[in-house]
Amino acid sequence: MSDKEIEKRLDVSLSKLDNIKVKTPDLLFFASLVNDEKQHIAKKQNQQFTVFIAISLFIVATVTLCLFTNIILFAFIESIPLIVFCLTLIYKKIAGDLG
Repeated sequence: MSDKEIEKRLDVSLSKLDNIKVKTPDLLFFASLVNDEKQHIAKKQNQQFTVFIAISLFIVATVTLCLFTNIILFAFIESIPLIVFCLTLIYKKIAGDLG
């Protein structure tokens, strides 16, 4: 095959490609897809927020109940983060991370 034949075949193939009618999707179709996805995301966020509020209210109610019924247990629960913080500082000091 010579270069002229290849060139001619390429021209014929490209002209056939140019003549193909491509149906482009309607813009409203994509707009509806985006709108549906936004609604789905909003619904999911509302569900997650509701679960977050329920869990946080449960935690606050438990801590408040513990405060009023058993002050020693409340002090223990509140001291756990302080103990963890102090242990972390001691570990980092031993490991030499603090300088």
